[in-house]
Amino acid sequence: MVEGTKQALDHAGGFEVVGEASNGAQVLPLVRRLKPDLVLLDLRMPQMDGLSCLSKIRKEFPDMKVAILSATQDPSSIETALKRGANAYIMKTVNPEDLAAALRQTVEGTVFTTAGVSDDHGQRRPKRLG
Repeated sequence: MVEGTKQALDHAGGFEVVGEASNGAQVLPLVRRLKPDLVLLDLRMPQMDGLSCLSKIRKEFPDMKVAILSATQDPSSIETALKRGANAYIMKTVNPEDLAAALRQTVEGTVFTTAGVSDDHGQRRPKRLG
């Protein structure tokens, strides 16, 4: 997932990946050292999950832009992430071109709160026409 995300951002242009963590415990020391414009967190990470990382980042860097990347469309997970201070919640299934646009909007402060989340939260129902 990390390599695919980096490739999508390279292809989109205008992004520079300045750091990468393989687990949640590495995130805050990396953020302290690099002070990036945007932190992209996976909701589920080894050693410390994305919500815990988000809380720690918010405590030390209240104005830093943070986006959560996740496979879950669970409304309570999304709500919790946004209440804890995520600037954006982006589904891992998002089109790579849309990912770059959502991250740009996150940095600019103009992002809608979620990207790639279906309105029906994964439940497929037939649509009526007419």
